[in-house]
Amino acid sequence: MTHKLDQKLEATKKNFDTASTDKVYNRFAFLATLAMGVYGLYKAFQREVSYVFETKIPGISKESSASLAGNQFYSPDLEYLIKNDQATLVDSVMVISSGEEGVKEQERLALSEMIASYFGVKVYSIGLSEYQSQFKDKVGAIVYLGNEFNVKPSSNSSFAMDIASTKLPVFWMGYGVEEITEKMNIEFKGYSSSNKTTLNYKGIDIPIAFSEVAKVSLRKDSSAKVISPIYIDGSEKSAGIIEDNGLYYVAFNPVGIFANSFAQPAVLDVLSNIFGRHNANPRVLLRIEDLNGLTYQGEDQALASALNYLDQEDIPVHLGMIPSYIDDKDSLGIVKHSIWDSDTITAFLERHRTKVMAIQHGSYHHRTDQRNSGLNGSEATEFFVDDDEKMGTEESVKFAHDRLVAGYNVLAKGGVFPQAFEAPHYEMSPAQREFAESMYPMMFHPLAPGPKGSGLMLPMLTSHNATVYCPTDIGYISSSDKNSVDEMLKNADVLRRIMPDPIVTAMFHPFVAKDLLRAGDLDRLVTGLRDLGYSFEFIFDHVTPYMGVGARTGGYVIPGVSKLGIDGGGK
Repeated sequence: MTHKLDQKLEATKKNFDTASTDKVYNRFAFLATLAMGVYGLYKAFQREVSYVFETKIPGISKESSASLAGNQFYSPDLEYLIKNDQATLVDSVMVISSGEEGVKEQERLALSEMIASYFGVKVYSIGLSEYQSQFKDKVGAIVYLGNEFNVKPSSNSSFAMDIASTKLPVFWMGYGVEEITEKMNIEFKGYSSSNKTTLNYKGIDIPIAFSEVAKVSLRKDSSAKVISPIYIDGSEKSAGIIEDNGLYYVAFNPVGIFANSFAQPAVLDVLSNIFGRHNANPRVLLRIEDLNGLTYQGEDQALASALNYLDQEDIPVHLGMIPSYIDDKDSLGIVKHSIWDSDTITAFLERHRTKVMAIQHGSYHHRTDQRNSGLNGSEATEFFVDDDEKMGTEESVKFAHDRLVAGYNVLAKGGVFPQAFEAPHYEMSPAQREFAESMYPMMFHPLAPGPKGSGLMLPMLTSHNATVYCPTDIGYISSSDKNSVDEMLKNADVLRRIMPDPIVTAMFHPFVAKDLLRAGDLDRLVTGLRDLGYSFEFIFDHVTPYMGVGARTGGYVIPGVSKLGIDGGGK
């Protein structure tokens, strides 16, 4: 007999937008498919898989040529699964939000991706109105995000009754706490908004001014415990995170307005009480940024010194390569500098065939636009977040297509075939970002679901639209800020105190070392991170290659999120 839920799924699928961030995570189907077809996949994609695992870079040849479509190493179906070898207590969860449209829906989807990516569990993401009582029988936990003030949990009577009686772990955030006060035996005193509100988590003060907070306290006979307090206006103390026999309450929306905050890793750490604690294992991915054929043309001593140092320290290298650098600051005419004008880069790639990743960092890192007036290539922006609005979506995507393909081919002519993209200054329009996701299996900049300037703090690899996004960066060694290394180490320290196994990105521009007073900054950063317990690792050590049919053209078969309900997996 067809389950009512399956009927709902079939009806919902007709309206499913495959360009959204929603996907189904079918871990078991994937493992079964992989087990049955591993030999066939290996033979069919032998060269690509070998390249992925060993990151072999073919011998550099400036005379060689390769087109995007015909390149033997380019596969539109290549994607990566995030490795997760941590034990989980719960293998599936339902994420429900009171807000169901626009930004509110995106908040829920972002939260869902956080959970799916960090814990490696199956996540079902639905709006409150979609909830049906039988859904709870298919999951091991429920997460509720109260992100719409005017929508009460009791508006769905089935949900309200199930929460009152369920034995499942429940993680409740934001609005609607007044409906669980009796279950948790707590007092609710209303909501407060203040730009001086902080959450104290593990002794770390975390600003949470981006969200309204609920003012709650424990009743005298309550068995609940306060995990973390909140201080409103810097002084008024309230319960920030509470737990009572498997029911958790967080007095704010941790993904509100997509604020970049230590609150996000703090919430993930609390969720570990439900899904299972991770082992202590802080890691860092080091990226050499803005490599180009002008700044490092010929034989550049600063770059060579940095690369030799990293080689001696056995640190994997992720290279942010600008294929055709443009420097137009003085309006002397646009001059393109090929990345292969740098003999130092070419020689390094010829010597190192493993533990080196090429990241395509834009195409020119510049474009003619009044907003780039007076800026040199490294300061300029190649794509803008409002390109869809100003150019029209179709033209915006075409612009990105032409730029990305041109840049890819410049790198390919030198024998380097990038599997990751990084937009200059992390800025692209939504449609351009979706195109980049369709072309590259990895994006080497943080996932930012909101407008420019927003972006969740995600100290982990995150799966989004069949693309793996690299972790949040802890900063970069700045030529204009002599204290930048200290700030990076401070951020890394806070993250490893909040959660046991953060993965972060750190950036370094080799030209900084040309200042003799800053020549030791890279060593100070490396030593400082190691002293904090971080290990330097390679991104390919944390992902598994997989040839998904149609994955790079809109079909989603990797760990992710679905708003379709609970169907046990599948595409």
